[in-house]
Amino acid sequence: MPKASNEKLRHYWGIFRDARFTPADLWRWFRGAYYHAGGQDSWPRDDFLNWLALDRKSWIESAPGPRGGQGWRIAADAVEVCLAEEAFIERTRKEALEAISAVSVRIGFLDVEQRLPHPRFWEIAWCFEPPIPIQGPNVNGVPRHNTTAPFSFRVRSTVGQSDLQKQVVCAQEHVSGLIVEEIDNHKQCIHQLSGLLNNVEQ
Repeated sequence: MPKASNEKLRHYWGIFRDARFTPADLWRWFRGAYYHAGGQDSWPRDDFLNWLALDRKSWIESAPGPRGGQGWRIAADAVEVCLAEEAFIERTRKEALEAISAVSVRIGFLDVEQRLPHPRFWEIAWCFEPPIPIQGPNVNGVPRHNTTAPFSFRVRSTVGQSDLQKQVVCAQEHVSGLIVEEIDNHKQCIHQLSGLLNNVEQ
């Protein structure tokens, strides 16, 4: 039994929670993946059940129906692992939201997002979407794919409030500097266009 959840357990937990499930239930959810893997059964028969390998998932236990029909459920101790993980995820989400509520943001916004490779944990993301094209790299110096792409950075939710505030200030200063450059560029363009217009009108 895993001491912590894993991707497959999370998948089953997200579908079935602590309820009993049958071959038909499994077929409804996993038929597409089974066919994609080359499966040939047209209904949940032996090949499909062998492909699922339920007997090799230590966190699944047999749960026959009232008349003896096939059925399974997530084992009780695995249910406890999943519930504890959900509680941890919710608690740390609230802590991250409290952290960003104490940070001053003048442009852009802060949000809390799950770290995709590690969904038990959260990241704090700062993002500024320019309303008009702004040239220049992202706040970490990496080129943006186009001049309307957002400016952003991400940090773990465990970052201290003062460190987070410093990073937000640095990001805002970076964007502000690019905006000043963009204003200067536009002023030069306007000056050149005005000169052309004067030549046309003379």
